[in-house]
Amino acid sequence: LEHVARSVPIALHTVGKPPHDSPPVRVYAAASPAFVPMLNAFVNSLHFSSDPATLMIYQIDEDYHKPSDSQFGSDSMLTQNSMDRRASVKFNLLIRAVWEGLGTTQPNAVVVDIDIQFYPGWAQLVKTCTAAAPLCLGQQEGLFERRSRLVNSGLFGLRSDRS
Repeated sequence: LEHVARSVPIALHTVGKPPHDSPPVRVYAAASPAFVPMLNAFVNSLHFSSDPATLMIYQIDEDYHKPSDSQFGSDSMLTQNSMDRRASVKFNLLIRAVWEGLGTTQPNAVVVDIDIQFYPGWAQLVKTCTAAAPLCLGQQEGLFERRSRLVNSGLFGLRSDRS
């Protein structure tokens, strides 16, 4: 299980100032040392959005993507193992986000890839979606009948409370 995110975040960063009646959204992400430049851009976009958030970055030892001719075109075991590790880390972060939200004043969270950018208003969008459903998923781009994957796993919004 060396590819599972470590149990303590390597960074805990709070951005924005939440209104008195609205707690910040918890943001969970994982990164390996090879992705530090992308991680810096990710953190900067979160900071510049000014939306209230608590960022928790977990370090992983292995990179998600190994260089190859095609990211998804290869049936090699290396590509499959890399995708399995990525799914395992994402699943662990989802469980952690649910567990850590129970019994707190911060029930809303997102589990994200570090290649996304945040824009002003993103936190309210997550809160609005999770008020209607406990789990919100992004869609893959393209027309329905042409999508190879229905869900984009780059962003999961969730609400963990006892209701």
